[in-house]
Amino acid sequence: MELWITRLVDTIFSLGLLFNVFLFIPQAIKIYKKKDASELSLLTFAGFNIMQLFTAWHAYLAKDYLLMTGFALSFVTCGIVTGLIIKYKSSIIKNNEGPLIPPEDLIAVLPNHIYWLNKENIYQGCNDVQAKTMGLNSRNEIFGKRNKDIPSFQNHPDIIEILDTNNIRVMQSGKIQCLEEIAHDANGVLSTYRSYKMPLKDSQNNVIGLLGASYKIDDIKAREDELITEKENVELTLKSMIAHLPGHVYWKDKEGRYLGSNDKQAQSLGFKSESDLIGKTDFELPWPEGSAIKFREHDLEVMRKDQTKMAEENAIIDGKNAIVLSQKVPLKNKNNKIYGILGISLDITELKQAQEREKIALQEAIIAKAKVQAQEEIQKALLTFSGSMSHDLRSPISTIGVNMALLERFLPTLVETYKKSLGSNPDIPVISEARLNAVGDVCQNVTNALKQADSYIDATLKIIKGAARGSELLKPEDLVPCSIEDIIRRVAYSFTSKNSDSKKIHYNTDNLFTFLGNAIFMSRILQNMIKNAFEQIKLKEKGEIFIWCENGSDFNYLKIKDTAGGITPATLEQLFNGFNSTKQGGTGLGLSSAKQIMQAFGGDISCDVVDGDCIEFSLSFPIPS
Repeated sequence: MELWITRLVDTIFSLGLLFNVFLFIPQAIKIYKKKDASELSLLTFAGFNIMQLFTAWHAYLAKDYLLMTGFALSFVTCGIVTGLIIKYKSSIIKNNEGPLIPPEDLIAVLPNHIYWLNKENIYQGCNDVQAKTMGLNSRNEIFGKRNKDIPSFQNHPDIIEILDTNNIRVMQSGKIQCLEEIAHDANGVLSTYRSYKMPLKDSQNNVIGLLGASYKIDDIKAREDELITEKENVELTLKSMIAHLPGHVYWKDKEGRYLGSNDKQAQSLGFKSESDLIGKTDFELPWPEGSAIKFREHDLEVMRKDQTKMAEENAIIDGKNAIVLSQKVPLKNKNNKIYGILGISLDITELKQAQEREKIALQEAIIAKAKVQAQEEIQKALLTFSGSMSHDLRSPISTIGVNMALLERFLPTLVETYKKSLGSNPDIPVISEARLNAVGDVCQNVTNALKQADSYIDATLKIIKGAARGSELLKPEDLVPCSIEDIIRRVAYSFTSKNSDSKKIHYNTDNLFTFLGNAIFMSRILQNMIKNAFEQIKLKEKGEIFIWCENGSDFNYLKIKDTAGGITPATLEQLFNGFNSTKQGGTGLGLSSAKQIMQAFGGDISCDVVDGDCIEFSLSFPIPS
C-alpha cells in the first residue's frame, strides 16, 4: 500500500513539473505574435525566474534530479517569457537612454522574502516583503541591524540564536544550503519558512556575507503532516489486515533476511512479536532439518524466475512439526526491480493427516476385500484340489511302495551274490562293507519315509477340507505328545545333509521338551522357517541359522534366529498377516498358517529384531499338565 501511494505521489508530482514547464510556452507565443507585453509584469516573471533558479540549484545539491530537471526546464521557458517581456514591454524600455529597472528595485518587489547580510551577521538590505514581515516601516530600516534588533524577533531569543547559527554555518561552509526555519511576523504569528541561503563571495572567492531567499511553507507543512498521518493510518490499517489474515505472512530481502511478518508467524516460532524476527534468516530459526535450505531454494527460484510459486513445505508451528502450503511472490520497488519475496503460508497439517488416514483406510478396505475374495477362491480351489490330491499323491507313493517291497525281497540275495562273485571275478568293482550294510537299510528307510508321507497326506487333506469348510484347524483331541528333539533333528538333518548348507545351521540340544501338538505340522513349520532363512542368506550372501530351546514356568520355547539381516520394522509388523509376502511370487500364507497352528497347540509365534537387523522367532508351547 505504501509503495502504491509513493508511486501515485511521484506520478502526480512529475505531471505537475511537466505542466509547469509548458505553462509559459503559450504566453511566450502570444507575446511573440503580438509584439507586445504591456499587460504582463516583468517583476513577477523575473521573480519566478529567481525562485526557479534557487530551487533547481537546491535540487542539484540534494541529488533530486527529477526536481532539478523540472525547475531547470521551467526556468528556460519562463526565461523566454521574461526575455520577450524585456524586449517588447515599451513601458520599461528607454531606447538606449538608461538601464532596465535597477536591481535593488527589482528585488524590492519580489513576492518572497529576500535579504542579505555581511560576514558579521549584520543585515545590509532586504525586499519590501521581508521588511513588512519583520515589523519595519521600510526596507531601508533593516540596514545595520542584527536579528536581535528586529521588532518581530524580540522576546524570542531561542529563534534568534537558531537564525544566527544557521547564517554562520552557511558562511563557514561556503555552500548554498536549504533550511527549515521558524520565525514570528509583525503580528506575532509563528510560521515555518523554507530558506535557501548562499554565501556571498568577492573576486578572490572570499566569503563576505550571505544572500537568503525564504518563503512560507505552512500550507506545505500542513499537507505534509496530513500525508504523514495518512501514511501512518494506511500502515496501521495494512498492519492490522496482515495481523488478522488466517495464515502466516512474511517478507524477506534478496539475502533471505526477514523484513517483517504478522505476529502469527513470529509467535509460531517462539518470538513475542515481529520485531524479534526482523533481520534473521531461516538458517537462524528452529525449522526442521533441511527446511531452511528448501525455503531458500524456493525464495531464489521465485526471484530468479520472477513468478509466483506454490509448494508444500515442512515448518514449525507452536513448537510442533507442521506441513504448510506456501505461496510466494517477488517483491518489487517503484522501478520494478525485485528486492525480495512476499510469502503466505497456511497450516495444512490436519488436512494432510486426514488425507493420509483416508488413504490408509482405502488401502485397508481394498486389501480386506481382496483377502475375502481370495479366501473364497482358495476355499473353492481347496475343495476341488482335495478331491484329486489323494489320488495324485498316493498313486506314485503306492508304486514306490510296491517296488520297495520287491526290492526288499530280493536285495539280500543280490548282496550275497555280489559277495560270492568278488573272489571269482576281479573286474567287479569293490564296494566297502559299510556301504553294503547301508544298502541293506535303504529299503527300511524308504518304507518309513513312505509311511510318514502317507500320514502327512492324511493330515494335510484333513486340514484342507476343514479349512475349506471353515472348521477348526486342530481340535484338542487331535493333539498328541511330540518330542521337540526328534523334530529338530529330523528337519535339521534334511538341510545339513546338503554339503553347502551343513556349516550354516547350528542347533543346541539343551533344554529339550515334549509338547502336545502335531509332529507333522510342527515339522512343516520348522522346515518352512529354515527354508525362508536360507533364502535370505542366499539373497544377502551372508548369515547363519541358530536353533535352541528355553524352559519357562508356564511355557517352553523354541528359538530360531538367522543373521542374514535386512529386516525392517514395517516388514516385522506385517509378517504374520496372510497374503503379505516380501518374496517375489510369495503368498504370505506360510507364517500366517504357522501362527494358526501354534495357536491351535495352545501357544503362539512371535518375532523380534535383534543384533541390529537380524530376525529371531520365538515359538511358545504350553507345558503339559
